[in-house]
Amino acid sequence: MQNIFRQRATSMRLLAANPETVGFVTELAAIRSGNSAQQSMNASQKRMLYTRHIKKFAQINRYKDLIIIDAASQDVLFSTEGKTHSNVNLSSIEFQDTGLTEVVEKVLSSYKGSVVDFEPYAPSAGIQSAFYVEPVFDSKNNIVAVMVVQLPPSFLTDIIESRKGMGKTGESYIVGWNKKNKRFELRSDLQTMGDGNYVTGAVLASNLNYWEDAVKYGLNGNSGNYIDSSGNNVLVAYNRLEVEGVEWYLISKIDKFEVAAPVRNIIKQMLIISFALTLLIGLAAFIIARKITIPIVEDMKFAQAVSEGDFDNSIALNQKDELGQLAKTLNRMARNLY
Repeated sequence: MQNIFRQRATSMRLLAANPETVGFVTELAAIRSGNSAQQSMNASQKRMLYTRHIKKFAQINRYKDLIIIDAASQDVLFSTEGKTHSNVNLSSIEFQDTGLTEVVEKVLSSYKGSVVDFEPYAPSAGIQSAFYVEPVFDSKNNIVAVMVVQLPPSFLTDIIESRKGMGKTGESYIVGWNKKNKRFELRSDLQTMGDGNYVTGAVLASNLNYWEDAVKYGLNGNSGNYIDSSGNNVLVAYNRLEVEGVEWYLISKIDKFEVAAPVRNIIKQMLIISFALTLLIGLAAFIIARKITIPIVEDMKFAQAVSEGDFDNSIALNQKDELGQLAKTLNRMARNLY
């Protein structure tokens, strides 16, 4: 997951550093100020092609909006969405005290890219939004604009593939520490808990022990047995994500009962096999015992009859073992006595 973040950040830096981006920004600023000269058909076509390129870039990366803001005037020069940020100025009242204004000011003063964590964003109807900003430099290394991407609340949920390979009860999700409000908030949606209420930005009634342990162990991470918010015994692994500017923790959990299911199945199969073997051994022992005891009983009955003077009986035993030999001997003895 950290590699995905790095790839997205790298692609943004490359796009902001592209000479065509600087030219695009210069043209847009001139058009916005009304100082643009009559442009050739070729220049207009180039601008249209670059506009398509940026829109495709935003679509592929699943950004809600990609915005270009003039560094000097703070006018929004371009917006792929074309609604919330179209023809507005960042100094207007609706953008004051927003994460967007905060991170843009930080980038303009630090001259390097930065990100601001998810929070309700009033200009977009209060939806949870995070912003990543990269500066756009001219040939003299002056910031002429900033390139901003607005991350929708589903951004991390789509990346994390929370249920892939996690069985029926397992799930991976991201929780963040909100420094302003001093609390944990979800940064991706949960599917195994909360009945659809645990979405990006949601706050649980109480902190979970493994969230606090995730903060404790940080980038090194750890794992262990815990109780989740539903009261289930769960196995949990966690670690902090190395994403500069935010405090996000990757949590992976699964019910202990499900993890132990293969062991229980093995034990169950062993019990069934043991029961079947016991039955077979018992049946075999019964058959063998009957094969031994019946001839002995018959021999005893025959001997009893002979002792009482009954010489007409005989033992009908068709066996070639010692018991069969004994039966033949007793039959001869009875004939001789008779």
